[in-house]
Amino acid sequence: INSKNIPYRREQFGEKTMLIEFSNEFDMMDGSFLSSNAKNKDMAQLVSDIDSLTLEQDSIGRVYFKQLTTGSYASYKLTRSDSTKLKRYVEEELVTRVNVDSLFYSSTREQRKEWLTSGSSRINNLKNETALKNKTVFNADKRIRNHQIEWFNKITLSLACLVFFFIGAPLGAIIRKGGLGVPVVISVFLFIIYYIIDNMGYKMAREGVWHVWSGMWLSSAVLFPLGIYLTYLAATDS
Repeated sequence: INSKNIPYRREQFGEKTMLIEFSNEFDMMDGSFLSSNAKNKDMAQLVSDIDSLTLEQDSIGRVYFKQLTTGSYASYKLTRSDSTKLKRYVEEELVTRVNVDSLFYSSTREQRKEWLTSGSSRINNLKNETALKNKTVFNADKRIRNHQIEWFNKITLSLACLVFFFIGAPLGAIIRKGGLGVPVVISVFLFIIYYIIDNMGYKMAREGVWHVWSGMWLSSAVLFPLGIYLTYLAATDS
């Protein structure tokens, strides 16, 4: 085909439509992952799951304790050649206490290298195994704490409404002047204090630094005496 026979062509358009192919077979998401979340459980389910998780954690702890006392952590098994050499060394030297350094340096260079390589590999394996077990125990403890936090949260959150009632009602009776500005400023300030204390207690309980009950009851324990004091001032018209 001769290029001279093809005319020059230019197209212009104001709108472009793009067709993207996709599958219209939508599947409903499985809601089982929501039921496993501690926030979506009632108090009876939380108590039952806490007992189950605690029993599972105790079983894991017993297994790890047995491995620690009877496994490779507590003892080191010598090979047959090492055991024979150690026995001959004790019989020849007629000693009751073995100097490990002397036994090590009396061996050949290849033997020492083999011992160091084997010991280093064994230590790394034990280190990785210990880290894995530590992570397993930590995750199990964290799941238990999350369930306990949600159980206490259902009580402390309801009690917080009652505490703020004992703070807000007397506060409105005491502050009679200043219009709307002063009560709003004081209310916001008290809510910020409550939020900071409650968030700090929640984080301490979640990370296991404090007991769960102490972290979740911290904000109520701090503000409840203030509510009682303000109620007393309002009742005595102070």
